[in-house]
Amino acid sequence: MVTLESLVEGPRARGAFVLRLELDGDWAIEVADESMLTVMAVLAGDCVVSTASGEATAQKGNVVVVRGPGPFSVASEPGRPPDFIIPPDQTCVDVRGNRLVESMNRGIRSWGTTLRGEDRILVGTYANPLEVGRLSAQLLPEVMVERTDPVTQAFADLLADQAATDAPGQAVVLDRLLDVLLVATVRAAGNGTSHRTDPPIDRVLDRLHNNPQSPLSVDAMARMESMSRAAFSQRFRERTGLSPGAYLRRLRLAWAADRLLAGTRTIAAIAEQAGYGSPASFSTAFKQEHGQSPRDWRLRRGREAPSLPGA
Repeated sequence: MVTLESLVEGPRARGAFVLRLELDGDWAIEVADESMLTVMAVLAGDCVVSTASGEATAQKGNVVVVRGPGPFSVASEPGRPPDFIIPPDQTCVDVRGNRLVESMNRGIRSWGTTLRGEDRILVGTYANPLEVGRLSAQLLPEVMVERTDPVTQAFADLLADQAATDAPGQAVVLDRLLDVLLVATVRAAGNGTSHRTDPPIDRVLDRLHNNPQSPLSVDAMARMESMSRAAFSQRFRERTGLSPGAYLRRLRLAWAADRLLAGTRTIAAIAEQAGYGSPASFSTAFKQEHGQSPRDWRLRRGREAPSLPGA
């Protein structure tokens, strides 16, 4: 699966939203929380996940990964109108807007219509990813439904058990377990061919994400896969929606944005490592991409930044 290493380095949960759903009978939840990624492990029963591009059925033993930030629904049956809505603040309301947090609370990180439902789903969401992780996630399918192998199922069961536990440092435990479950699921998907849309382009993307500072030209990228520049550029745009040069520019600025939040390097050093000849040219490009100067990005967003591996 493309950019698996970037998913390890990128989304890294910090204070992720983790919840066990306990549901009986007929039900439907509209999810409009604008999260970058949502991971759902079906512990019992089954459900239908609907996005703008279609529907997918998940059963016990499946893990579902939904790429945001667009809305989606999870329901007991196809086409059922929503009974509950999850807005961006992660509170739950009914279709009239009445809050249901207290009335449907079923214990520690547990919510639903009953204490032990016929349908049980463990949900984890990534709301505040690093920028490289956000870019990596956009290369994933809108929905993946994967049957767990014994190792992945063990991670899902452990996360479900820990979600019901309240202890010092528990948020960190849940964050890391969610990371492992996500990576294990994406890795399992990559062992097949159903989600691999263009292996030669994916190999180039992996190399770019592993070393975004590398001074690769479009010609060099094409030669890596023994392709002409024109054929490579066309297939790259079909895979990512961007030209190779535009994608690499965005990747480098995403890498720089994450390093700015880490706070361990000067802006001038980050500019040079991102391939810009001067801090001024870097600042101009960064503001065009992120809407803020590098300095403002560091000052205003640093307090809310997820932890950066190796920072």
